Amino acid sequence: MSTKKSGKSKKARKQRKELHKEKLHSRRKHVRAPLSKELRKTQKRKTVSVRQGDEIKIVRGAKKLTGTIEFVDLRSAKIFVKGYTHKRNDGSEVMHPLDASNVVVTKLNTDDKRRFRNAQQKE
Repeated sequence: MSTKKSGKSKKARKQRKELHKEKLHSRRKHVRAPLSKELRKTQKRKTVSVRQGDEIKIVRGAKKLTGTIEFVDLRSAKIFVKGYTHKRNDGSEVMHPLDASNVVVTKLNTDDKRRFRNAQQKE
């Protein structure tokens, strides 16, 4: 009786443990945001990994605003948007972290030509 390991556990506890142990280059796959309806037609996909410079619209949270992504934190899987800040008790303003699933990408940063090379090859 040989048992075959599939590499994925069915237990939620072990799945969460694997997420926390993941390397940073693998965590990028988990920081994805849905595309707007217009971009879905042109890119032929529903979600995309977010990058610095992408323009987004916040659809969940206290403030519903649009802005550009300033920083993507892969350790905590959060994004930081220019203009989405809160005040600390000492009066200083800091950027508020957002989950990527709570935003919609309205315009993509196209500085990197390799970003959508695979999508263009499939057409």
